Amino acid sequence: MSTLDAVRPEKQRTTAQETLDFYVPFARLMGLNDIADYIEVLCYRNLDSDMYNKISDKLLQHGLGRNFQREAIHRYLSIVLNNLGLNGLVKVLDNRVVIYRQFFRNRGEINTLLRHYAFEIVLDNIEACDKLAYYLIKKYQIDDTHIADNIRRPLPGGNQSLTLIYERDNDVVKVTILTKQMQSAARLGVIGAEHASEVSQSVIQASLRNMKDLVDEDNLNENSPNFSAAVSTINELMDYLHSSKIICYSPQGRAYELPQGATALDFAYAVGPMVGNVAVGANIDDKAAKLGTVVKNGQSVEIEINSHSEPKAEWLGFVVTNKAREEILRWFKDLSTADKQHHGRQALDRALKTYQKTLDDLTEG
Repeated sequence: MSTLDAVRPEKQRTTAQETLDFYVPFARLMGLNDIADYIEVLCYRNLDSDMYNKISDKLLQHGLGRNFQREAIHRYLSIVLNNLGLNGLVKVLDNRVVIYRQFFRNRGEINTLLRHYAFEIVLDNIEACDKLAYYLIKKYQIDDTHIADNIRRPLPGGNQSLTLIYERDNDVVKVTILTKQMQSAARLGVIGAEHASEVSQSVIQASLRNMKDLVDEDNLNENSPNFSAAVSTINELMDYLHSSKIICYSPQGRAYELPQGATALDFAYAVGPMVGNVAVGANIDDKAAKLGTVVKNGQSVEIEINSHSEPKAEWLGFVVTNKAREEILRWFKDLSTADKQHHGRQALDRALKTYQKTLDDLTEG
């Protein structure tokens, strides 16, 4: 990206857009946020140099004022740590990538974005993180929408932190609180997974499993019965990288990564087809739920099974993951023609019951 100045402007923009669409979200999914930030800024420079220069000039013009404010907030946070008896380090973060991103996406006026500041506070342990967060939440009355507890529920890619966003003297301040172990793991992403906590490692493995399923080598073998699906692999991978993701957990604590809007049945198939194909219900956070219930980030999901149960055709109407859809279709594909017709009639009969009708009512007359 840093050498694109030597190629034609059109090629610069094409390469920058491809990088922004694929490699940047891929890096973030892998937990490599520092690398992703650096590449993302280069993308904006090559996508629209005039707009990039305009923002850069604004940052230079407001440099002294921003530095003054950053130092003032930095001193304040350091005093808070001292008053609370916490041993930690306050670091001013370079949030230019957020300013560029928001401006390029038309999500804010430049003068407003220039009043956004970001800080990272590294503490000794989780208890210290909670103590600092509690103080700031109470003092600034931070509501739940501006609190992200990704210590207990790590982000896809395994990153852990406790993030707060609050206003101070008309400035928007983002504070990321984490331990030294979390900071080390975040810098290396999946490369440093062995240094991450157990819960973070579980989430990293969930992300890697999904990536492996999408680019499974068996699907790229032209002799494989699934080869017809290989032509859409890249599009599916792109959709996956850009989708909003959630993490749900089995009763044993194993993490499973799912797209936003996924159902309990999608979770069942994420566990495996041997579970999904015989699923009959679910318990979400210890409450009974139907298979079509949409699951939320951080929930614990237990799937109820019946070894005599079978997939239903109407499941295709509410599952959202490709894995679930493909497994259901594969199961029906292996049925005989007579069995397919039988399942089709059953599905239609169940749908008609919603209107107090039966198949016999359709055939009368």
